[in-house]
This record gives sequence, structure tokens and C-alpha cells, in this order.
Amino acid sequence: MAQRHLAAIMFTDIVGYTTIMQHSEERGRKIRERHRSVFAEYTEKYGGQILQYFGDGTLSIYPSAVAAVECAVEMQRQFKISPEVPLRMGIHTGDITYDKEEAYGHGMNVAARIEPICVPGGIFISEKVFDDIRNHTWLDAVPLGPYQLKNVDKDIELFAVSNKGLNVPDFSSLQDEEAIERIESTVVRSGNKKKGIAAILAILFGMFGLHRFYLGDKKSRGIGIALLTVSLVGIFTGIDFMVAVPAILGFIDAVLFMAMSRLDFDRKYNEAVIDERVVDTRKRDEPPIFKTKPLSDTPLNRALRKVQMRNYEGAIDDFERFLEEDPADPLIHFNLATCHAMLENADQGFNHIALAVKYGFDDFVKISNHYSLAYLRSRKEWDQFVENGYRHVRLLPSPGENLLNDERPLLLKKLEKIEELGEMREKGLMTDEEFLTKKRDLLDQ
Repeated sequence: MAQRHLAAIMFTDIVGYTTIMQHSEERGRKIRERHRSVFAEYTEKYGGQILQYFGDGTLSIYPSAVAAVECAVEMQRQFKISPEVPLRMGIHTGDITYDKEEAYGHGMNVAARIEPICVPGGIFISEKVFDDIRNHTWLDAVPLGPYQLKNVDKDIELFAVSNKGLNVPDFSSLQDEEAIERIESTVVRSGNKKKGIAAILAILFGMFGLHRFYLGDKKSRGIGIALLTVSLVGIFTGIDFMVAVPAILGFIDAVLFMAMSRLDFDRKYNEAVIDERVVDTRKRDEPPIFKTKPLSDTPLNRALRKVQMRNYEGAIDDFERFLEEDPADPLIHFNLATCHAMLENADQGFNHIALAVKYGFDDFVKISNHYSLAYLRSRKEWDQFVENGYRHVRLLPSPGENLLNDERPLLLKKLEKIEELGEMREKGLMTDEEFLTKKRDLLDQ
């Protein structure tokens, strides 16, 4: 029999699991077993319930948003231990209906749409979840802004849990020297007014200024008294105009509340204080969570904006043009490595990390922790790559008879190239016709 609950709903997914299995089934199996073992242990610890395992992902529910987020933080810290599990997590609070065979509901749909947006090693939560944890003693989160999720009617405000050890979108490594200084922002609220409640009160009782009394600040109370006075005078004197004007003003307030962002509403009516400090990322072992300044319209910043919009192919094209001018720029090579890693282009990712280090990139903590490189760190050759001083060493074929005339190395190279073309076709970067043409050209060489 189907059960319906209001619960904190969590979706998770291992990033790049299919590719990991293609290269090493043993490593993929270890990662999957570790994922399930840790997940089962901590879900039980926090009173949760795993509803479904599907491939490399999970669907689970928890009795409260606090329990779900606390559980997620502990699990992500465990997944940092070798073998590292590059996991995305999305959490939302809402209705879910489930039985032994299936689960469905609007709340589940929202959680499912949040998870793919998350960065590997991170936890993204909806505004409803953030409202429940905002006063938590040790959980922290930063705003990401509104997102339009597929099959969800209105924009959803998302937040990233920002406790130590979690990956959060910062893009601090993707900046030129003129953009090293950032604004680190912490929002401190002294009130707990909800813009939705204020809007409803403005629509229903705007003529009496009730929404203004709800907001409670001195200016709002003054406006509320004025609206109430004019309305009462209009009612008792029978002057319709004096009743209509406060009602219209109340409706306008409702529209303004709904159009206002959550942060702007907090600033104005919850006495939110923005504590801003200029920091230099080059003097920190681990970059803080940054709200970046608007990027000026330069060729480099246009490439960075493409990264922020997850247009990694376009960003790669732009960064490659920079290398034509300066092939030894370590920061450009690092940026290329992160883009290729997000596209799961392992060879290119390793190659550009090696070149970045060769030309002077020495922030090895960033290489070991940056969320965009999680896919590369999950591969079996990563440890050997690091031990070799960030050099990608390929094994040579064993010597045999007639080595100089042996065509097997050339054939292997062709097969590897065909495999790369096949991956590009699967990702939609190449049509079937283009794939067959390039494959035929390779075999004819």
C-alpha cells in the first residue's frame, strides 16, 4: 500500500561512474560498495530511510531537514577518504508518495532536479530546507540565487551547504590577476519575516495596513497606521475613494514583495547585515566561499562566464586561443584541465594539469580539492600521476620480435582515437555520419 509523507527528500548520484566502470570495473565496484556502505550507515544513524538504489544513485527520506543535511555533511566527509566517491547531493522538503515499486510526488521531483545541478562533493538545498537550518548551531550555507528547474512552475532559490570539507561553487581559481580580490559575504539576520506571508496579508488586508504591522519596522508601522486611518475614515464617512486607495496600495505592496529577491527582502525587513571582507586567495590554503564581483567584458572573463554557465566546450575554445598567444600560461592550463575534467576527457585533463605544474602552477592543495577535478581524482591512474610529479606517464609495449616493423602500436593508437570519437558521439558533440567518416579516415591511414 502506498504511503504519503512530508519529509526531507535526498537524491544522490556518483559523478562519472559509467566512465569509471569502463576503465576499471574493480575500481568502480569498490567505489559503489563504499558509497552504499557509508550511505546505509549514516542514513540509519539519522533516522532516514533508503527508498531506492538505482545504478549509481539513491533516493532517501529523512524525518526533518536538519537530520537530512547533517547526515549529508557527515557522508560527504566520509566520501573524501580514499577511495574518494565524487558524489552530488540535492535535498528538498515536500510531499512524497511511495510503495515497494515506485515513488512520486512534487517534492521528489524538485529534489531530483536539484541534484544534477550540484557540484561533485557538494550539497545543494532548496530554500525550504534552508529556512529550517538557518538557525542551526553549526550548519552553514551560502545563496546561489534562483534556478528554473525542469517541470517546476516557478524559480527555486538554491543554497550550497558550505561547511568545511564540502565543495561549493567558488570559481576563485578561474580569475586573472586583476580579479584576485573578492568579497566574502556573510548574511546575518535579526528577524524572521516571510515575504510570502507579507504578500498574502497585503492582498487580503492591505487596505487596513495589516501587512505593514506584520513587517514591524518603524517605517512600516507608520505606513500601516496611515493606511488603517484612511480606510476607517472612508468607511465611516462613506467616501469610497478613501477606501479604494489603501486597497490599491496594498495590492501594489503585494506585487513588490513577490518580485523582490529573498536577500533584498531580508536586507529591508529582517535587518540583514552583510559582513564584507576583501580577501586574497593566494594567501589561503583553502579558498573561502566567494560572491564574485561582476566580471568586466574582456576575452578572458567571457571564457570564465562560459564556465559558470557550464558551457565547457565553448570555454575550452576560448582558453585554447589564449594558449596560441602564450603556450606557457599555467593558469590557462589549469582552467583547461577543469573544463576537460567536467566533460570527462581524462587524457586532456591530465595533460593540462601536467602542463600547468610544469609552467609554475604550485597550488597543489587546490589540485587535490577542487571540485571540478573530482572525476580525474577518481580514476585509478591518479595516484601514480601524483607520485610521478604530476606527469602522465604512459607504459610502453613490451619488446618483441621485429619491433621496428610491428604495426600494433599504430593500431592501438587508432583504436584509442576511435574510442574517443565514440565518446564524443555519445555526448552529442558529433553526429553518426561525422563519426563514421572520421572512423573510416583513421582506418584508411
